[in-house]
Amino acid sequence: MNSLFKSEFKRQLINNPLFWACVAIGICIALLAAWIEIQIELNTLEATLQQGDHLSYNTLLSVISAYTAWIPTRIGDFYSGLYYLLWPLLATIPAAWILSNDSKEGVLEQQCLRIRKASVIRIKLYVSFISGGICSALPLVLNFLGAICFLPLSTPKIYDEIYTAVPMSSLFSGLFYNSPLAYVIALSVLTFMIGGLFSCTVSLFASLTKTTFQAIFVSYFLLHLLAFLGSQFSAILSSAQLREVGQNAFIKLNFFQLISSEYAPTKLGFYCFCFVLLLLVIFISYKKTCRSDLL
Repeated sequence: MNSLFKSEFKRQLINNPLFWACVAIGICIALLAAWIEIQIELNTLEATLQQGDHLSYNTLLSVISAYTAWIPTRIGDFYSGLYYLLWPLLATIPAAWILSNDSKEGVLEQQCLRIRKASVIRIKLYVSFISGGICSALPLVLNFLGAICFLPLSTPKIYDEIYTAVPMSSLFSGLFYNSPLAYVIALSVLTFMIGGLFSCTVSLFASLTKTTFQAIFVSYFLLHLLAFLGSQFSAILSSAQLREVGQNAFIKLNFFQLISSEYAPTKLGFYCFCFVLLLLVIFISYKKTCRSDLL
């Protein structure tokens, strides 16, 4: 079992060029986002100091912080939007490609001759979870580390919430305005978990269908469809003044972000539902994949 885990870890991560390519793309986008935001905030600081506005309270100064420059807390940033557009592909391509090839080339069948198939699939999913989590969360971590190299770690002010993507009604907003470092850690961990779960789901689909592109891109466009339906559903509820009922941010394309200026009221129960839904899909696909007649 340990030898199989080490072997899969090397195949899916260490010796997998797709994994490193996806990590590199995510890191490049994250660092570009950090650099652009750092330039904007430093220019704002310089202009404010030159005008002498720093002698009195100034909103532009109060929001200058590494915490407000982080990708999940930005509003309308191009590179942040690009990252949210690409993260499903970055999280799923490396592992799904390997598992699909294993099914087509008979590698899975050969492994199951020595170890029970359920154990083989389980180990592959463990590694897929790690792969998807790293591809999703590592760029966010590096984006934050890049921001703290140039910007202060000042705690965001509650009365400046309109200038960030963390309104008071959003999930973990209390952490953001009281202990922002804990907020960053919490969102990074949840990003890792949801990216890993989504990778497991798509990898199982790829293993079942034995068609990598169909599994990846059907899942990707299904996520787009859910995002569109979610926006329409939210608009209907908003027009009916039932926005508090419309807690559907979890089906946005960037649902792991957990906060959104478009879907301000986000509740923990709906994210729990999101986790349960992903786990249910993984469980059903896992049971189907473990059937001997699918070898």
